[in-house]
Amino acid sequence: QAEDGIRDIGVTGVQTCALPISLYPWNHETGKLFTCALQGAAPCVQLKGAGESVTAVAPFGTRVMVGSNDGTVRDCPGPDDPDAGGSCRQPITPVNAVRAMAAVPDGFLVLGENGRLEQCTVRQGQGPMCGAGVGGVSGPLAVTGDTVYVTGGNMGQEIRTCSLANLAAGCDTSLGSVPAGRLAGWTVRGFAPLADGVVVASADADKNPIVSACRTAGGCKQISGVGDVESVFAAATSGGSAYVGGGAGDGYIEIGRAHV
Repeated sequence: QAEDGIRDIGVTGVQTCALPISLYPWNHETGKLFTCALQGAAPCVQLKGAGESVTAVAPFGTRVMVGSNDGTVRDCPGPDDPDAGGSCRQPITPVNAVRAMAAVPDGFLVLGENGRLEQCTVRQGQGPMCGAGVGGVSGPLAVTGDTVYVTGGNMGQEIRTCSLANLAAGCDTSLGSVPAGRLAGWTVRGFAPLADGVVVASADADKNPIVSACRTAGGCKQISGVGDVESVFAAATSGGSAYVGGGAGDGYIEIGRAHV
């Protein structure tokens, strides 16, 4: 995970020399964003310039791109940035309401509530600029190399890919589908990229947690042996194992592991 950064719902890591040195967790009830150092015992500090309706973040170098429920994205200084503690740059509004973001080499991807996925470039000393985009997709988002993983279909149950180098061409390549959930766009809860596909954390129409491995050759196959978590919300991979986090009742978190 240190090499891949930290992928979790509500927590994002920024990398320097392959090691994440800062975390950017946010409170889903208040929408407040915080910065936390991974070394030392210093408490987390609220990044006040990010506002109080944060829904997603994408770290970029020493800065962090902050997406909000009103559709704006702010370019804010992180704790290791020369302008740490200063103001965020003038916000842009690339989508109607930010639902997911993912860092890419020259900037970030941002997904709106209306299913619009935009590719944005971070410019030195200026705010980000967004260009080519594609519609008709839903989250979550995951990127590995040139491959972008999204979902599609009426209930968001279809696992699709698109090319980062040619995002405007669309996300029409399907790896397969997982059992549909109860709410449109909320079937899949988390992605974790594999070398040849992605691990998918989802929930079916009865809210049963499902973990699948969807590969470019072979489609989507359910993974067994991830424990008794009641609701899956995130996944990560390391080597040949998938680690899945979910609710275990009474507010506790339980981690299940399965071979992929």
